Amino acid sequence: TISEREQSQAILHIAHDQLMLISKERKEELEQYQKRVEAVFQAILKYTLMDFSKKIPISEKGDEIDAIATGLNTLSEEVDFYIRRLAESEERYRLLIENIKDYAIFMIDTKGYVLSWNKGAEHIKGYTSEEIIGKHISVFYTAEEIEQGEPEHNLKVALENGRYETEGLRVKKGGSEFWADTILTPLYDELKNLKGFV
Repeated sequence: TISEREQSQAILHIAHDQLMLISKERKEELEQYQKRVEAVFQAILKYTLMDFSKKIPISEKGDEIDAIATGLNTLSEEVDFYIRRLAESEERYRLLIENIKDYAIFMIDTKGYVLSWNKGAEHIKGYTSEEIIGKHISVFYTAEEIEQGEPEHNLKVALENGRYETEGLRVKKGGSEFWADTILTPLYDELKNLKGFV
């Protein structure tokens, strides 16, 4: 017959095995939970870098982590959609501006250095974009106007009044002059910081 002591030892062994099994299951569950939380953090990090390619996996638990993951996945899809639409719109606008040939449309920075150049500017002024980007707008003015500080004055007036328009002689590549109607308009970002002129 089995003594009471042996029975107690058997029960203790069974209880020990069950506790070890529960501990192992809890440890695995905790590790899975930590992995899911890490996946959420990794996705958020990518979103801050405007990378919406990573989707957070959804488990079958239906807990708070899944709720957060579902919300973030939906948000990333919506933001990605609007970013792509904005990029497409900007590309259409860029192509439109670049291919206008009857008007010289270009952007300059706050100091007057050329940032962009369209086909019309190339056609009218004679410079290719490679030749003119990075050059100061004073190259379009006569020597007398440069001496009088006309390029800087025009930018100052445009900044003060929100627009500057004038007619007069301008200089093409090679030094020949032509009559031009010039309009300068300051450009601001959403925080009202001056970004340049167009």
